[in-house]
Amino acid sequence: ALHVILSGIDTMDNEQLGPYLTTFCHVVDLADSLAAWRIDWALQRLLHVISNNMRYKQATISCMRALLSLCVLSSRPRRWMLHQRALWVKEWLLSGLSSQVRCTAEHFIKAI
Repeated sequence: ALHVILSGIDTMDNEQLGPYLTTFCHVVDLADSLAAWRIDWALQRLLHVISNNMRYKQATISCMRALLSLCVLSSRPRRWMLHQRALWVKEWLLSGLSSQVRCTAEHFIKAI
């Protein structure tokens, strides 16, 4: 299921991302015996999708905001993002192709 959701996030236009991002956040936040594995697997792949799509400003911002909402609501994804910050902080702040993406990244970092 996560593979299909991530594929949708990767290929859909910004206007169509909402249901995919919402579903992604709900699935990642499931509390069960696979939670640690699922968080690691899903967040690594979402960061890859964001990285590959940085040229699409609005879609990148939507993904960052959805991920922030997940991190604010749940400590496990937030801890994972903080622990793995070398994978995303520099790219989001320095490679963001627009000031809006960099501003969203800055807000994300401050919020978590």
